[in-house]
Amino acid sequence: MSSRLTRSLWIGVGVLAAAVVAAAQGRGGNEAAGVERVVVAFNRAISERRIDDAAKLVADDAVQFAIRPAHAFTGPSNGAAPALTSDLEATWRTVVGVLSSAVRRYDRTVLRMDTRVDDRLAMVWATIRTETEPRDGAAPSITEFAEVYLLRGTEDGWQIVGTANSRPTR
Repeated sequence: MSSRLTRSLWIGVGVLAAAVVAAAQGRGGNEAAGVERVVVAFNRAISERRIDDAAKLVADDAVQFAIRPAHAFTGPSNGAAPALTSDLEATWRTVVGVLSSAVRRYDRTVLRMDTRVDDRLAMVWATIRTETEPRDGAAPSITEFAEVYLLRGTEDGWQIVGTANSRPTR
């Protein structure tokens, strides 16, 4: 992907995010609690390794925005830029599978949320803390980072349609 196209995509994502925040300022207080329940339930399900329950909160077409790789060893080996998005459910199914064998405990806690709702579109800017206890006896690690959730309202409730985070590369 050319740098011009990549730059255009980032500008588009930024404009979308700014429009959601600007349009939703001070609106949707009653809906915000429902949106936040989805974010908390998703993180709790991941912590408890209940991936099928987490998947119920995610839209079929949901994406994970890869602002930067979560691990230093990921990405194309040919020097090309990694894909901007990946399938959100598939990503978490992989992560939970790896975590199940590699760690004794992985807890995701939502510390804070700033939520904006406008009609059937919501955005949550959350501070997430992860606590990871490896199976090999190594010291547990704690990481805090921002994670943004984009949600769509449906007849059945709110569904996560996209996430992005600032988690440090490992």
